[in-house]
Amino acid sequence: MKKLLTIILVLTVSACSSMQDSKPEWLTQPSKVYPQSQYLAAVGQGRDTEQAKQVALANLSRIFSVSIAEEQIDKSSFSTEKGANTEVTRFISAKANQQLKGAVIKETFQDQQGQSYAVAVMEKLPAAKAFRDSIRQLDRKVSGNLSYAKNDAPNFFKALKALEQAHKAQQQRENDNRSLMLVASKGIHSATTSADIENLIKKSLATLSFKVNSNDEFLNKQLSASAANLGVTLSQSSSVELQGKIEQQPPLSQGGWFWLRGNIHISVADGNETTQQLLFPFKISAQQESMLNQRLENHIAKNLEDYIIQTIFKK
Repeated sequence: MKKLLTIILVLTVSACSSMQDSKPEWLTQPSKVYPQSQYLAAVGQGRDTEQAKQVALANLSRIFSVSIAEEQIDKSSFSTEKGANTEVTRFISAKANQQLKGAVIKETFQDQQGQSYAVAVMEKLPAAKAFRDSIRQLDRKVSGNLSYAKNDAPNFFKALKALEQAHKAQQQRENDNRSLMLVASKGIHSATTSADIENLIKKSLATLSFKVNSNDEFLNKQLSASAANLGVTLSQSSSVELQGKIEQQPPLSQGGWFWLRGNIHISVADGNETTQQLLFPFKISAQQESMLNQRLENHIAKNLEDYIIQTIFKK
């Protein structure tokens, strides 16, 4: 009897061990358990269950981020946002996270070595509905901004800002449509593209002419060069004046370095009616005080086009 119990115990332990070591089908072939016709699924691995869940969600997110990245996100040179590569990365991440709202962790598993696994799943039908709703909302935003820019904007700057808003919304719409095709195999056609709106912005800028005015000789020359690079015509008879001003504090010596702090004021005035203005702080350092001015000029040359764009597109 004792021998029989021992045999039963050994067989039971052996069976349990075999069951624990038997990997679920979703771990190696998730599409068999969660058919691609109905689901998007991604598996994650981690040192514990919580980490495995996070990795699974991240892998599911990556499906969308790759989809978005494949559609080239052309951060127009007219964008008011700085750091195009960083902003594109953040945009992709934000969109992917937004699209994961319907994702759930369906199952988890831990093998004999202590490694944990999880599968994140998203149903395609609800996801497709969310994308369609978003696309329709963005279409209304694009149409509204384009109509406002063409018919109702009280001045050039308001019209240009509306075009920029339309451009950003159209980019988001195109990314959502690409994701819709990922879950529904069919998108929603749009008669407008982000490239079309970007061309409208370029044409609008090309109709603009500036006269330039600054309290600093170098800044004055740089304003002219930067405006020309943006496609703006320079004319001293123009009613629109691009102004620049440098305000700086006395140099400060600290820790073996010399520091120069101040602000660059940029404004665009359309006669006496409309003025767009922004202030851009700077902090320049050099080991020799004589190098501070050159560093400041380099800083201005590098950033001035962006400063002008931000001022023009200011809300």
